[in-house]
Amino acid sequence: MSEKPFVIYRSSAGSGKTYTLTKEYLKLAFKHPEYFRHILAVTFTNKATREMKHRIISVLNEIAENGHPLEEELQEHTGLSNLQLKERSREILETILHNYSYFSISTIDSFFQRVIRAFAREMGLQGGFRIELDTEQVLTEVINKVLLEVGQNENLTKWLIKFAETRVDDGKAWDTRREIGNLAKEIFKEQFKTFENDVLTIARDKKFIPGFLEELRQVKVRFEDKLRQIGNESMAIIRKHQLDVTDFAHKEGGPAGYLEKLSSGHFNFPGIRVETSALDPGSWSSKSNPIRARVLAAAEDGLVRLLAEAVAYYKEHQMEYESASEVLRYLYTFGILTDLTAKLQEYRDENEVMLISDAAVFLKQIIADTDVPFIYEKVGSRYRHYLIDEFQDTSGFQWDNFRPLVENSLAEQNFNLVVGDVKQSIYRWRGGDLELLLTGIEGDIGAERTDNRDLTQNWRSRQNIVDFNNSLFRFARELFTQQAKDKISEVIDKKSREELLEKTKIIENGYAEVIQECARKFDEDQSGLVRFQFFPWADENDIDWKNNALLQIPGMVEELQDQKYDLKDVAILVRTRAEGRAVVDHLLNYPSAKGNGSYRYDVISSESLYLENSSVTRFLIATLKYIYKPDDFIQRVHMAYEYHRYIHRDNTTLNSLFAISSSKNRDEEFRELFPVEFFEQVPQLRKLPVYQLMENLIRIFGLDQFEEERAYLQGFLDAVFDFTKTENDDILSFLSWWEVLGRERTVIVSEDQDAIRVMTIHMAKGLQFKAVLVPFCDWGMDNLQGWDSILWSHNHKGAPFEKVPYLPLNYN
Repeated sequence: MSEKPFVIYRSSAGSGKTYTLTKEYLKLAFKHPEYFRHILAVTFTNKATREMKHRIISVLNEIAENGHPLEEELQEHTGLSNLQLKERSREILETILHNYSYFSISTIDSFFQRVIRAFAREMGLQGGFRIELDTEQVLTEVINKVLLEVGQNENLTKWLIKFAETRVDDGKAWDTRREIGNLAKEIFKEQFKTFENDVLTIARDKKFIPGFLEELRQVKVRFEDKLRQIGNESMAIIRKHQLDVTDFAHKEGGPAGYLEKLSSGHFNFPGIRVETSALDPGSWSSKSNPIRARVLAAAEDGLVRLLAEAVAYYKEHQMEYESASEVLRYLYTFGILTDLTAKLQEYRDENEVMLISDAAVFLKQIIADTDVPFIYEKVGSRYRHYLIDEFQDTSGFQWDNFRPLVENSLAEQNFNLVVGDVKQSIYRWRGGDLELLLTGIEGDIGAERTDNRDLTQNWRSRQNIVDFNNSLFRFARELFTQQAKDKISEVIDKKSREELLEKTKIIENGYAEVIQECARKFDEDQSGLVRFQFFPWADENDIDWKNNALLQIPGMVEELQDQKYDLKDVAILVRTRAEGRAVVDHLLNYPSAKGNGSYRYDVISSESLYLENSSVTRFLIATLKYIYKPDDFIQRVHMAYEYHRYIHRDNTTLNSLFAISSSKNRDEEFRELFPVEFFEQVPQLRKLPVYQLMENLIRIFGLDQFEEERAYLQGFLDAVFDFTKTENDDILSFLSWWEVLGRERTVIVSEDQDAIRVMTIHMAKGLQFKAVLVPFCDWGMDNLQGWDSILWSHNHKGAPFEKVPYLPLNYN
């Protein structure tokens, strides 16, 4: 064990993080059979929790029965003989199995929930309060409440109209409900929680934002009016001397051209040429100009003075003007967020719930003013050691809540550790902070108590893969550093430039220790392969490069099968869901078009596993809509189409189906398309609870007979059951819930299913595959085009910006 009680393991992919955590856990657990009660190991997902528990129990079992590679190190650490180690393993294993609730390996959320429930009374929560995990459902209800006020709430109506107008101007859909949902997710983010109360204060003052908007407009109007006035005066002088902009040096691109643009409302930054002309009257005309004397006379008559005034005014007020412009461009979203935040607070109070996103904030308030022993007493556990996995995903709030517990443990000279990969902090998943793992926790705990260790051995990948990654990270670090410094040099404000350079150093340091060594030795022909293939933007047949990349995928899949890879060994990584759908569609359609019968192209992805992609699910939803509203001919057509095309699978033509289903005069023929029992029972079905109704439909139409659809059918019934636990159990409520939340549900499939995985890079985080294909590797380092991101600006100085502690800006 380390001489210093707090160890930070910094790692990269494949470096044995789980193995290291298991080893350190067992070193502690072997003190005596019940010591595991005093260890809390924290991960970030339920899957990781299950894997960690399984790994520890498996190692204990192997030591007790057949032996394990960790035995020698554990013997050295504990001083136990081989026989004693085996006996201790059996004792620990038996004690854990008989006291499983004390086997404390949990997600960080689960641990925090335990603390919250223990402190419910101190936090002012009612006895019947619940912690709401489904933020999507809460968001839907909150948005519904906000939208009900459209037309009554004048300011909100203006915000939403402006929001829709901006969407249309950007070439996006004007129906903003889904986009408002995306915007509303901001209020669940940890950063927003830090100033949520300020937003609520603003929300209560209905006059504040309109007044603030007017002040911003005045800043913009003053700036533009002043420069337009200078431009107009300049044009008057030019006309007085019977000249035109083209008579001056550099024409529209010269000093006269700049003044003309000011008069017409184009307020661009004055370049070097314009600044030079403000100091040098002779530069207003070329020496070969036949009317040079008249041009210089006009320059001396006031143009030089006016240009100098414009340049000076622009530089003095540019930051204020551009700040006002940016805030005005996106302030309507702040208006929407204030209303959403207020409605969310009402929802919490009315339903006596705490959102999972609130947990860290509440705990921070509790722990900040509470003695650590009291926390232990309330929770009912006495932990002496904290082992935190995937620390790069830990947010500042979460660490603030853990830190007093860790520091109390360290004060008693107990061992604690964190494990993480700094590079993965770039995902910013749930508020993960790169600086926290890089320097923050060591600064909080103290260098004298902290032992930094790098896990540099790669146990997962082969030599060529490791070498490639090392080269890529070296190159990327150098490229990022240079590009960032070039970009930062353009920043006007010196203090801002220095702050940005410091941020760049943090990224540099985060990628400083990324070089790995291949831990296992392979024969030369088994050293792994990295292959690149480049495409022109369009080939001689005018096929663009993305389609060309798609065309290559089946051949690569066949090549991998020739090399004895199973399909489940293969992952195809994409950046967006749209790219994933394109890959899935191409592979699903390929066998029928060109596929070789000896190869398989089975594929699964989050998109292919959506319940709504199942014909059985689509049919049940269409049938439910028909039962609710039999005169809806769109649903009649949809119901007939799904049943006869995908379920009954007969030879009825589409034209015939559409003609029969959409005609008021062919109701008898429509009924003949389905089992007689269905129409006989429609009146009774309409009165049933939704779950029972679905069971009856499945029986009537024999939907449980389709083997390939059973996973979707079971997933759909699970979704219906989940709905009935919290919502009104009627058809309309279910259909409303389905449109917003239910259709996002997916089928859970076995990890052993032999099919290619298609997933986004974000979803693939932490997974491993033997073969990985990346068909569309063209990502920029900056924000993806079309992806809106909110940057919250704070610490404003000067009127009127200082009136608002935080302001949203749109970065895209």
